Amino acid sequence: MVKIVETLSEFNSIVKGSGNKLVVVDFTATWCGPCQRIAPLFAEMAEEMKDVIFIKVDVDQNEETASSCNINAMPTFQFYKNGQKLEEFSGADINKLKQTSLAVQLMPPSSREGAKDLHIECDLDKIKFTPGNIPTVSCSSLRLAILSLLLHYLGIFPLVSLKSRTRKRQKEV
Repeated sequence: MVKIVETLSEFNSIVKGSGNKLVVVDFTATWCGPCQRIAPLFAEMAEEMKDVIFIKVDVDQNEETASSCNINAMPTFQFYKNGQKLEEFSGADINKLKQTSLAVQLMPPSSREGAKDLHIECDLDKIKFTPGNIPTVSCSSLRLAILSLLLHYLGIFPLVSLKSRTRKRQKEV
């Protein structure tokens, strides 16, 4: 079920009170064609993903929340966990919405903070997949989660935490 949020205080209450549950926010407008096209798919996702909180904010009816969240385009989707915004994107791309929801949901609680320590460029073409060699890559936490999920899905590696070279070097010293 998608909850319609009408005030900033209601928005803050849901986002901050969700704990470790993922909150997916759809910033929409009645006059926005792409918003109207993705709305039924967003509602479908809400029915499928019962452990995720789905909320909708009409930017014309709830300007205060839209302004507070720096919304400049519709639809914009924001993803919150533990009261913190983890990801955001604009556009009516249902595949990206599903992938991002799944990836953010799989992120460990501290992964967003840890991402600041990672220094390797995330160039998937440079990753070597050899037997017994788990690749060491680093990039945004979202990309790590998606890469880990993809590798697991393809049966190449189990779900693993991908670590940065920085941490590996620190252990060697």
